[in-house]
Parts: sequence; structure tokens; C-alpha cells
Amino acid sequence: MTVSDSLDNSNAGTIAADTLSLDVAVLDNRQGLLAAQGGILAVDFSTLRNQGGALQGNEVLLSGDTLINAEEGLISSLDGNVTTVLSDTLDNRGGKVVANGTLDIDPALIDNRNGELAGKHVMLAADHLDNAQGIIEANGILTVSADTLLNTLGNLRNLDKSGSGDSRLSVADTLDNQSGRIELGSQTAHLETGTLLNAQGLVTHAGNGLLTLVAERLDNTDGLVNGTGRGLVMLDTLLPGDTGKSTLGRWHFNTALSLALDQALTLDSNSRLASAGDLTLKAARIDNAGGIAANGTLTLTTAGDIHNRAVISTRGDLHLQARHLTQDGGRLGGRLASVGNATYRLSGDLDNHGRLVSGGDLDIATADFNNQGTLGSDGHLTLASQTAIDNGADTLLFAGGDMSLTAKQLFNRYGNIYVMGDMAFARNAQHDMAERLENRSGTIEAEGNLSLNAKDILNTKEVFAAETLPLETSIDYTKAPVEWFTTSDVNIQEIMRDEVVLDSPKGVIASGSNLALRGERVINDSSAMMANGDVTIVADKVENTSQASEASAVISAGGRVIIDATDILQNGEIHNNTRTQLTGELGNTGTQGPVWSLSVSLDSLIDEVIPRTVEPPEVVSRREINWQEELHRMP
Repeated sequence: MTVSDSLDNSNAGTIAADTLSLDVAVLDNRQGLLAAQGGILAVDFSTLRNQGGALQGNEVLLSGDTLINAEEGLISSLDGNVTTVLSDTLDNRGGKVVANGTLDIDPALIDNRNGELAGKHVMLAADHLDNAQGIIEANGILTVSADTLLNTLGNLRNLDKSGSGDSRLSVADTLDNQSGRIELGSQTAHLETGTLLNAQGLVTHAGNGLLTLVAERLDNTDGLVNGTGRGLVMLDTLLPGDTGKSTLGRWHFNTALSLALDQALTLDSNSRLASAGDLTLKAARIDNAGGIAANGTLTLTTAGDIHNRAVISTRGDLHLQARHLTQDGGRLGGRLASVGNATYRLSGDLDNHGRLVSGGDLDIATADFNNQGTLGSDGHLTLASQTAIDNGADTLLFAGGDMSLTAKQLFNRYGNIYVMGDMAFARNAQHDMAERLENRSGTIEAEGNLSLNAKDILNTKEVFAAETLPLETSIDYTKAPVEWFTTSDVNIQEIMRDEVVLDSPKGVIASGSNLALRGERVINDSSAMMANGDVTIVADKVENTSQASEASAVISAGGRVIIDATDILQNGEIHNNTRTQLTGELGNTGTQGPVWSLSVSLDSLIDEVIPRTVEPPEVVSRREINWQEELHRMP
């Protein structure tokens, strides 16, 4: 049927045929019905108004300028595709377009506010797509291409019950999903946009394959991005949020998560990166006050600094590469833990005021090392510093296996170093002598052999001062006539005592096996060097001195004390065949609980379309006319 101007099928009008084709400038089908009962419905138009009306056929082909399907309008294909080619606008506000096959819509503007667009396969292409409070739902393949996409409080979905489909969302400028939901059940999914606004929104991938998310700018404040498969995320920058608030949001994937950010990454207390498998994070800088957790291998890479004031934890291995690593916030603040082996490669400094532990081996290479907290491993600990190793007061540096420390200097002030296996300190792996080792009121203990190689080795009290005070005074003189008396006949005798006025714990260097010290000068000042095996000291000068009787210097061995030195200063105690009891303990290497696995089930939000039936036309029966009677009735 071709109509040159307009066709009015409104107000319950019905046009039906097995196959129906219309070519009309303006078609008014408000509250009307256009139906192809068993074939194709094809309409070519300039403007089609279908508010409250229905267009249906086994397949529907629509082409024109503007299609208004608002106010509960319905366009449906019962068996095939719905193809809509428009040069201007699809207005589907409060309307429904449903295809039993492919839904293909290609206008400049799609307005689906409070509307529904659905099909087994959904293909949408527009300059602007507005799905605010609307539903777009596929069940196999979802393809959306737009310059801007507005999905605030909306639902953009692909159920893909077959598990063999794909989802591709490509938005050149801005995808606004604030308080919206993007749920993709396809095996793989790809989302690429200039700006992703997902504040309080949800992006979820329910497939077992890969979700790829690429955005130049992201605001995920209080939002969630998760998936049951793998996540590959590439971001240029995070948009600024409220003062002090991160816009990263929460991320959670089952198999793996890889996130790369070109700029600095900040996690606040509401931010979290989690993977029940592996997690890889790369950024220009990482500042964590939230949570980073994995069950598999955790890899953190940055050319800048890592500042951890919360939890970074993995049930697997950990690999960290950065310039400076700083952990603060106190003993309950920065926590960096791995169940497996851990490697740290730092071009700058490691400053630990929290807890850094490994359930396996721990290997650290850094320019400078400062421990003001707890650091150690259940396995072997290898710590290499280009300058110094500084273990501060009330700290613990420990290893359940062997410990190898290499640096120019080692300072242990009121700290504790404890090793279940062997321990060695030297300048490098070739065991060249370091510049200096100072153990000031600290404890260095190894259950196995303990080897210290430094030019200057000092084991002393950090603080000690004593005063010599008189204990008793007596006067004796010679009896003689006064004229014979001289001052030399008077004898005054004083008995003195040492009184400690300032004191701190003695330094302790102890081995459950053999203790070997090699240097140019070894000083044991009012402190203790002990071993259950032999003590061997090789140096140019050895001093074993006590500053007071209350602060004796002791060198003791369960075997022999062997001193090979050209200059020995000794007023302390040296004991052979004297065993000692080590008192050190390992630290806690526990991590937080495992990352739980995500389970996502997607069900349709679209009600089933019930085809509108076409009532058969009323049958007009023919009856015989009796003309004589009719003429008789005439006036």
C-alpha cells in the first residue's frame, strides 16, 4: 500500500494482512494496530507515531526519519528481526521494541528513557543514546556504538544464556552509568569509552572469559566493577573527586585482574582491588589507604613510590617494583603480606613502620632500609641495601629459615633480629667486610651459625653512666705529744662504690651454633657475645671491656672462645664450655582471609511479549428481499 500524504490508523484502528508493506509520509498509529499475521511488516515513512499502538509481524522492517514509540507503544517481531533505519530519532520513552531475533536500530538519537529495547541480538548505533531508567537487553550478542551514552538508573544487559556470545560497548565521548547497571553475561566483553562515569554504578561481567575495559578518564566513586572471569583494565586518569576522596571505587574478579593507570593511583578506605586469582597493578604511583588483595600472584609495578597505610595481601606470591616503599600508620596500619614467596625491588628506600611479612622466602633489594615495625618471613630472608640497614627500637627482623643481610652498615638500636637458621652480615654476597655494625641495647640471635663481617663491630649499651661515690670513711692517727704531731700522722681511708645513674639493656649477639666475627676492630662494651658452639673473633683489635662491675662484658661459648687479634683489651669475662639460652621468637606472617569467589546470575527484566490478536471482520449475511412488502411499507 502506498499513500502519498498521511495515513490515520489511530484510536483502535487495525490494518492487518499476512504480509503488510506500507509507504507513507506520515503514519498515525496511536492506539492502533499494524500487523503482518504470518510474514513481514515493512513500513517506509517520514514520521511514524505509535504512542500506545502496536506494530508486529514475524519480521519488522522500518525506515524513515522519526519514529515515536512512546507511551507504551509496542514494536515486536514474533519470529525474526526488527530492523529500524532512521535518519533522525527513535523516541521510545516508556515504549517497548522487542525482537525474537536481532534488534538493529541505527538513528542519530535513541531516547529510551523508561523504555525497553530487547532482542536475542541487539545492535544499536547512534550519536546519542539515552537509556536513563530504561532497559536494553540482549541474549547473545550486544553491540552498542555511540558518541554519548546515558545510562543513569538504567539497565544495559546481555544475558547470553548460551555462553557463546559477545558484548561490545564503544562510546567515543562519555558513558554515564551513575547509579546505573551494565551487566554482561557473554563469554567475552569489551567496553571502551573516553570518559566512564560509574559513581554508585555497577559494571559486572558474568562470563568466564575476559572483560576488557578501556577509558581515558574514570570516576568510579562508590561504584563497583566486577566479573566472574578475567578483567583487563587500561585507564589514563582518574577524575578528581571530593577533597581527599578517591574515585577508584571497588574492583573484584574471580580469575584475574590486571589494571594499568597512566597517572598516580590513590585508594581510600572505600577503595578495593581484589582478585580470587592473580592481580597485576601498574601505575605512576600507588598510595593505598584501602585494600589490595589476591589469592594468586600479586604484582605491583610503578616507576614512582608506593605508600601503604592499609592492607596489601596475597595468598600466593608477591612481586613489588617501585622507587620508594613506605609503610606507616603504626603496627595496625600498613600491612604487606604474602603466603608465598615475595620479592621487592626498590631503586630508592624501604621505610617500614608497619608489618611486612612473607610465608615463604622474602627477597628485598633497596637503596636504604629502615625498619621501625615488623619485617620477616617463615622462609629465607635476603635483604640487600646499597647503604644501611637500620633496625629501630621495639622492632622485629626475623626469618624462619636463613637470613642474609648485605649493606655498608647495620644498626640495631633496641631492636630484635631473630633467625631460626643461619645468619650472615657482610658488605655483599661475596662476604666482603661492611663498614660498620652497631648493636646498641639490641638483640641479634640465630639458632644456627651467625657470621658478622664488618670493619667496626660494636656491641654495647645505648645508654650507660655511673658515678663513683664514697661508701665508708674512716680516720686513724698516731698518738704522740702535741709538739711532735704532724699531718702525716693522720690516716683518712675512704671505701668507694660505683652507682649506675643511667642504664639500658646490654647488647646481645648470640648463636645456637657457632659465632664468627671478622673485622678490623671488635668492641664488646658491657654487653654479651655468646654461642652454644665456638666463638671465633678475627680482628686487628678486640676490646672486651666493662664500664662498671654492674655492667660486665661477657664472651662465652659452649665450646671454645678463639680470639685472633694483634691488640686485645680485656677486663671483662671470657667463658668456655658455657651454654646460653636464646630468647628470640618469630613474628606473625598471617595474611587476611582469602578473596571470595563472585557468583552472578542474570535473569531477564523484560516481560514476555504477548502477540496482539486481530479480530476477524464481522460477516455480513445476505437475505432475500420481498419487494412487495418493502413497497407496501413505503409511505
